[in-house]
Amino acid sequence: MGFSLVIADVVEFPSKFTVNDGGKLREFKVTFLGDRVPQDTLAAEMKEADLSLGDFLARHLTGWRGQSLVIDDATGQPAEFSAGALAAMLSVTGVAGVVFTDYLQANAAKGKAGN
Repeated sequence: MGFSLVIADVVEFPSKFTVNDGGKLREFKVTFLGDRVPQDTLAAEMKEADLSLGDFLARHLTGWRGQSLVIDDATGQPAEFSAGALAAMLSVTGVAGVVFTDYLQANAAKGKAGN
């Protein structure tokens, strides 16, 4: 007998972070799309000694909307999602940690107080 989950294999989640821009704090918001990662896969990948948060996210994020941190040098417009554009975003210290935490929360079930 087989079993399937009734939830999508894709997660969509917002992420928000603040970056010091020459002494001024700038807030950036982006909505990410990514693969839903089962608990066993997540646990196995987290045990990989040489896997950084950025590498993990590069494996599982598949798109974004509304980002304004990374621009396309040729057009001056916000960059479309790509491996290179994601790497540029995650190169800002702390961003990978924020996005990773948001991604984990998007993958996880949430309890409701008072049950």
